[in-house]
Order: sequence, then C-alpha cells, then structure tokens
Amino acid sequence: MADAVAEATGTDLPTGGSKQSIFADYPYDVYAQDGGAFATALWNDVIDARRNRALDDEAARKALKPVSRKALKNAARKAARR
Repeated sequence: MADAVAEATGTDLPTGGSKQSIFADYPYDVYAQDGGAFATALWNDVIDARRNRALDDEAARKALKPVSRKALKNAARKAARR
C-alpha cells in the first residue's frame, strides 16, 4: 500500500531513519526491518497470543472443574500445615 501511495504521489518511501507519525506508536520498527523479518516477528506474536489464550482457557476450564471432597480435605490439611 505504501508503494502505491509513493508511486501515485511521486515521492520516495521512507527509509529506516525516518518514521511516519502514524506509525509512531506501532510496536514494530517497520522501516528498519526487511519484509521477511517483519512478517516473522508479527507471525511469532500471533502464535504467542494464540498459545497464551489457549493456556488461559485451559486454566479457566480447570478452575471450574468439580473437586472431590477428598481433594478439598487434602487441600485444607495442606493449607493448615503452612
């Protein structure tokens, strides 16, 4: 998209030294990386987010799991020893 805008306006694309104001808060240094490194970083962040979401969902599911009376007694005994 930036290529098309630059071609239409007749200007050059920004280089690694200059950053457009609209990208100031963007977490990736878009212009300092090549496309492959940027895509890899973005893809890794997506994978990490999905993994963290799955872990959170599993923890929530386990928290809702019914607990036996024996397990509750053992947990109370363990807590009393602390």
